[in-house]
Amino acid sequence: MQNNKHKRKGKNMSKYSKIVATLGVITGLGIASLPLASFAAPIPLVDGTPKSANVKVQLTVGDAVAIAVNSNDANAGNAAPNQTKNTTSTVSYATNKSTGMTLTVKDADTDTNMTAGHAGTVAGTDVIAAGTQGAVAGQGQWSIKGGLLATDTAMVKSNETALKVAESSAPINTDVTVTYNISTGASQLPGTYEDTIVYTAAVK
Repeated sequence: MQNNKHKRKGKNMSKYSKIVATLGVITGLGIASLPLASFAAPIPLVDGTPKSANVKVQLTVGDAVAIAVNSNDANAGNAAPNQTKNTTSTVSYATNKSTGMTLTVKDADTDTNMTAGHAGTVAGTDVIAAGTQGAVAGQGQWSIKGGLLATDTAMVKSNETALKVAESSAPINTDVTVTYNISTGASQLPGTYEDTIVYTAAVK
């Protein structure tokens, strides 16, 4: 009798488990079958006449400026002592700002000489110095000219006020050609002389 009781209890337990499992499935199905919540509240219907709604589409455009050079190397080729050579850069610059921009240039460091690794610092022998007579043979100088720099101008150091090459007072997209005049001295030592300069475009 007791065994039958345990059997019935076992049957009841099993049935109970099955019921719970079945309810779980039903409950899960019930939740899954619920309608999705609406993302917008219902709006009242008034009448059949046409209705309208305004939407303002916006985009903010900030100040922009750009600069590019036709080449990162301005090579004047080969020269003998007591000669002049020149080479150029084309600098493109642009801005959308209503007040315009400036284009400036200065040396990449505080040494404005064109150097070739020689120990000395004598212009026209060991170095080609920044000056205003790059177009004059025998001077051992190099100079820059173009844009607002109407005459041969000596390059300035990185810690000095930059040279103004171009300027605008309105949006602009154009370019300027800059010439580098290079003069060797009568006793200029052999080597490849070079210096690095930096152009900067900035909005006003």
